[in-house]
Amino acid sequence: MHNISHNSPQHSRLLTSIPKAISSAMFRAFKAEWPLILLVAMLLGTSGYWFFHHFSGMAPYPVSWISRFGNGAFIGYIVALVLTAIPPGLCRATVRWLCIAAASALFVAEGCAFGIWGLHISPALLTLAAETNMQETRLTASLLASSRYFWEVLAALAILLGLYIAVNGRTAIINRRIASFGWRKSARTVAWIFICAITAWGIRSAIVISGIYRSDTSACLERWVVRNDELQEYTDNCSRLLFALQSVNLMKNGKRDWEELQHSFLTQGDAVTSASDSLQVVCIIGESFIRSHSSIYGYPLETNPRLCREAMRGNLVAFADMAAFAKHTSLSLRSILSVNPSGDGNRWNSAISFPSIFRRAGFRVELNDNQLTYASSIWAFSLSAVMLSKTMTQHCYNSLYVPQKHTDDLSFVDSVAARHPVAPHKQLTLYHLKGQHLWPSYPDTPEWNVFSPADIPNPGRPWLDSKRRQQIAGYDNATLFNDSVVSHIISRYRHTEAIVVYLSDHGEEIYDYRDAALRQPPAPGMMQEFLAHQFAIPFFIWMSDLYMQRHPAHANLIRRAALRPGSLADIANTFIGLGGISTPCYNPQRDILSPEFIPAPRLTNLGDTLPQMPMPPVAGPAPHNLHGSHETPNFVMANNGNNTPP
Repeated sequence: MHNISHNSPQHSRLLTSIPKAISSAMFRAFKAEWPLILLVAMLLGTSGYWFFHHFSGMAPYPVSWISRFGNGAFIGYIVALVLTAIPPGLCRATVRWLCIAAASALFVAEGCAFGIWGLHISPALLTLAAETNMQETRLTASLLASSRYFWEVLAALAILLGLYIAVNGRTAIINRRIASFGWRKSARTVAWIFICAITAWGIRSAIVISGIYRSDTSACLERWVVRNDELQEYTDNCSRLLFALQSVNLMKNGKRDWEELQHSFLTQGDAVTSASDSLQVVCIIGESFIRSHSSIYGYPLETNPRLCREAMRGNLVAFADMAAFAKHTSLSLRSILSVNPSGDGNRWNSAISFPSIFRRAGFRVELNDNQLTYASSIWAFSLSAVMLSKTMTQHCYNSLYVPQKHTDDLSFVDSVAARHPVAPHKQLTLYHLKGQHLWPSYPDTPEWNVFSPADIPNPGRPWLDSKRRQQIAGYDNATLFNDSVVSHIISRYRHTEAIVVYLSDHGEEIYDYRDAALRQPPAPGMMQEFLAHQFAIPFFIWMSDLYMQRHPAHANLIRRAALRPGSLADIANTFIGLGGISTPCYNPQRDILSPEFIPAPRLTNLGDTLPQMPMPPVAGPAPHNLHGSHETPNFVMANNGNNTPP
């Protein structure tokens, strides 16, 4: 055996030969399989739907196309490297066409699902497919056969496969033609630029996407989505499938634990109530309500005239500093529904839901939901998996109404009233509204098109052009529409012993303090404004006259608690208190209405601690604190060892 010195010519040749061999293999794979790389890039980076709708108003943005194509091309290049490592023959051809078949299946699935149902390859789509029986499969096949989108997708696939077959059989001829025209050097340079670009982009995407499998719970996966929200819009069909499979797997595990816990409590739990048999506890869950766009909190436009009148009559109390746990619906709602001992909102699958506690205590429980339709996002999927779980639908809800078709909230509330008259016995009723989710929709009539771009105030906001003003006016009109929806619900209970709680699952922003809308990440130096719009929410408690007559002490506690800093992660305890329920799950220190309430640090799903963000209401009597003063109370904070706000 000969030892090769580190400085020997043999060692130098070895060091130079390895990179040459690698670069030669990389270029050889591209040269031999560039038609396959382009085909896979098209099949995984787009869909049959977008293939024909590229120039429609619904087509993805150019950056989305580039990102998806880059991911698809990288996957195609990996396939090309594998193929060139397999000796020519039947085995290589089999692997090639298996890869093409898999990419084609994703291309068709994405195109048909989005064109027909508005779904991407997603957890919801996999769940629908898994739960489809034989009869539903036949109906689905009939629907596909009669849909133009299905035939468009097949036509697009046929075009791509036809082009690939035509070009792939002439790859060697095309390569020689390029060389004969004297373009070999230029073509090689372009090829290397392409190889380097897709490799760098693919490695970056692979590192980010690997976070899917570093998540060991659905909550961790949702936090990953929050941090990589933009990537989810731009990812390829293969990554979408990996994400959907992991989402379903993690949610299945968490949901199993949660359902077992709910079932155990519903059958054996300790919960009794001292409430009268006529008490109506109503929870209205709104959507994307920006607190600063409510006239109850001082917005200059009359976006909440009906609720302001309720406040002036003394029936409605608006809270000054309530915060959401998360800025996504499913994360926030799971924390709202769960009586979480730790108060952090993340351990949703280890906590009892307050509807289960109400049912065990002898209340009827009714759920009316205008959002729980199947959708592509993990938020809609994971929320439906919990709220419409088998345990809840069979053992908790006495009545359940989820519209099969999308409808506006006012029509939805009217449908609920027609289906379910107000019960003559004690009941918990939950309404989940569409609210003002951007971009909001409401009836396009003069009654609701009240605000115009000319009405939008512009001090210190030079970015507000006519388009942005119109969008803000649309949001304010949707807020006015929501005001009517909530007022309609209240009217149902006006002559009963009722208490109605309205809360928004999270906030939103629409060009309020920066040139941004929706739920964008915080900008440098704007964290306070970001938190105030995304996490600070409107929170109202309405009491009927009969409720105030029968419970004057409790009504006074509600008014005196209006300036307390609260969190939706603890609000389940407040509902238990309102129901007069005695249970070991109840923690009065987490009940914002209880004399024993101690404000705790308000954590978000990402682990941040929210500061106090008070915005005292301007409608109705001035709120009082526990000492009868109009000053903001100086509470002693729990768990942080001092008297400073969390």
